[in-house]
Amino acid sequence: MKKFCYVCGKEQDTKIITKEEVSIIRGEEIKSESHIRICSFCKEELFDEELDEENIQRTYYIYRKKYEILSQDEIKEVREQYGLSQRLFAKLLNIR
Repeated sequence: MKKFCYVCGKEQDTKIITKEEVSIIRGEEIKSESHIRICSFCKEELFDEELDEENIQRTYYIYRKKYEILSQDEIKEVREQYGLSQRLFAKLLNIR
């Protein structure tokens, strides 16, 4: 895939590499593998919104698994399984 490289100053072929990164979530370091788009010519890391979003979601998934926290979709699934409205479900959980 070609993308504009700010270092080269023009469109260049790119590739995706995988590297370990550390993110901070609620003061805790969370290690995850991130997919990073780089310029094939100068090897500079390039912004890729789609990859960044996937990397963020992957990191939060690791954090949620570590602390056994349900995702938004899992919470919605439980609520719907019992036929509860959002308002009633929040009331049952004592959430205002």
